[in-house]
Amino acid sequence: MSQEGSRMAVQGRGRKQNPVTFYLRTLLYTFIGLLLRLAAFLPLSALFVFEEGSALRFLALLCPLLIALLILPLRFSFAQALVQKRRQRYFSFDTALNLSRYGEKVAEGLWHAVNVLKWAIPLAAVLLGGYLFQKFNDIGKLFGGISQLGKTAGNVYGAVVNFFRSIFGMEKLEIAGGLGEGLVAIGVVVMLCVLVLAIGVMRNSAYRYVWVLASEQEKNPHTEARRRLRSRRWEQLLAALCNLVLLLPPMLVVAATFKGMLADLSPMLLLTMSSGAPELSGFASALWPMVFSFFCLYVPLLPVRRCVTAYYATRTLKHIAPEHRPEEASATENAGESAQQILPQ
Repeated sequence: MSQEGSRMAVQGRGRKQNPVTFYLRTLLYTFIGLLLRLAAFLPLSALFVFEEGSALRFLALLCPLLIALLILPLRFSFAQALVQKRRQRYFSFDTALNLSRYGEKVAEGLWHAVNVLKWAIPLAAVLLGGYLFQKFNDIGKLFGGISQLGKTAGNVYGAVVNFFRSIFGMEKLEIAGGLGEGLVAIGVVVMLCVLVLAIGVMRNSAYRYVWVLASEQEKNPHTEARRRLRSRRWEQLLAALCNLVLLLPPMLVVAATFKGMLADLSPMLLLTMSSGAPELSGFASALWPMVFSFFCLYVPLLPVRRCVTAYYATRTLKHIAPEHRPEEASATENAGESAQQILPQ
C-alpha cells in the first residue's frame, strides 16, 4: 500500500463509525470479496469451453494460483480491517485490500489452508470412491450397489434395534433394506464427513484474527494462537454455535428445497434408469431458492459471523498472564541500577 493509502487508513482509524455504517461497509467488502473469488475460479471455465486436447485448457491452472497468491492473502488483510483496537470502530477498505507484508500473508494463508484441508480427507475419500464407482459401472450396477448397501445398512440397524427390543421382551422387527435405505446410508456417511470438516474449520477459523493481534504486539502468531485457543475450546464451541444460529435461516431454506426434491426422487430415478441419462429437471427447480438463500440470507449475516469470531479470538484474557519478555525485564533491571546510582547512599 502506498504512503498516501497508509496515511488515509491511519486517519480513518481515528474516526469512529456508527454500527450501521460499520456493518454496511463490511457487507460491501463481502460482495467485493465474492467478486474476487468468482474471478479466481473463472479460469476453470476453460475446462468446459475449449475442446479436449487444446492447450488453452491449461488456463484452468490459474485458478489455484490466484487462490494462493490473491484470495488467501486478502483474507488476512480483511482480518486486519476487522480487528479493532479498544474504543475504535472503523472498517477501512484501504486496510482490507492492502497487500503489505505480502510474503508473510501468503505463507500464513497456505499454512492455514493446509490445516483446514487435512480435515477434509475423509470427505474427499468418500467422494472419490463414489465417483470411481459410478465411473466404472453402468447405471444398473450403480443402483444395484446402492440397494445392496441399503440391505447391509438395514441388517445392521435391525440387529441393533432388535438387541434393545429383546432386552425389554419385545418382538423382533424385520427390516428390509433397499435403494432408499442405501441412499440414506450414503447421506449419513457424507454428513459425518462434513461434520469432521466443520470441526476442522471451527478449530482454525480464529487464527487469522489472532495473527493480526500478535503482529501488532510483535509476538509469534503460532505461539499466541496456542496460548489463546488451546485452553478455550468451550468458548470456541460457543462462538461456533452462535455462528450456527446465524446460519439457520439459509439452512432452513436449503432443507425445505431439498425436501421437495426428495418427494420427486423416485420418478427421477425411474426416468434415469429408462433413458440411461441423468434426469436433472427436479434440480433445476431448486436453483432460485438456493440463489435467494445465498444472497438474501447467507451473505447479509456473514459480516456478523466474522465479527463474532474476531471478538472471540482477540478479546482480553484475564485468566492468562501476559507473556514475559526478556528485553523488557533487562530494561527494567537497567533502569533500577541507574536509579540506585543516582540516589544518594
